[in-house]
Amino acid sequence: MLKAYGLETSRLADISDVLAQAAANANVTIRGLAEGFKFTGAIAQQQGIAFNEVVTALSLLGETGLEAGLAGRALQAMIMDLAKPTDQAVRELTRLGVTTHQASGEALPLSIILRQLRDSGMSSAQAFTIFNRNSARAVKALTRNGDAFDEFLEKLQASESALKTQADTMREGLSVELDKLSNKFDALLKNIGDGKLSWKVLLN
Repeated sequence: MLKAYGLETSRLADISDVLAQAAANANVTIRGLAEGFKFTGAIAQQQGIAFNEVVTALSLLGETGLEAGLAGRALQAMIMDLAKPTDQAVRELTRLGVTTHQASGEALPLSIILRQLRDSGMSSAQAFTIFNRNSARAVKALTRNGDAFDEFLEKLQASESALKTQADTMREGLSVELDKLSNKFDALLKNIGDGKLSWKVLLN
């Protein structure tokens, strides 16, 4: 999963926590999410879609009963359709007032795109014009339940933030203890140098 998304191993703890939170709050398993990433990871990373957004999308598709591999393929197809829309899809998106990319060409966050599609009142016919059959069903599932995507994404981000805070606190505590130990050691060496302590006392 790390390799598919181009992530460093130093982020393993953060990612593990996010996946555990997703599995605890949706009808998915960590193994299933990993299976979904086999299909979605590379294209999502290329399009600049955040890791947590992919986890959210796969989790919510899992809530609909979609098997992990199928969810991964559907999300992969959806991202590809957004990255390279057909002329007909571009016209339909324009008609709906939906923007998928910034002026620089960088894709907007998936949460923003889905919110636009939801708020545009996109019909099933329009969804099947913009997306292929498999990805259209995924889009409809992800936009059907109002704020579910944003709420689930916030849970994952809050979990990641809490883990980072905990890790920072532990590092700060360790740094303080090491400073104290260093100061004691410096004082000990000074006492030895001043003749206040002898090596014989220390060895005994």
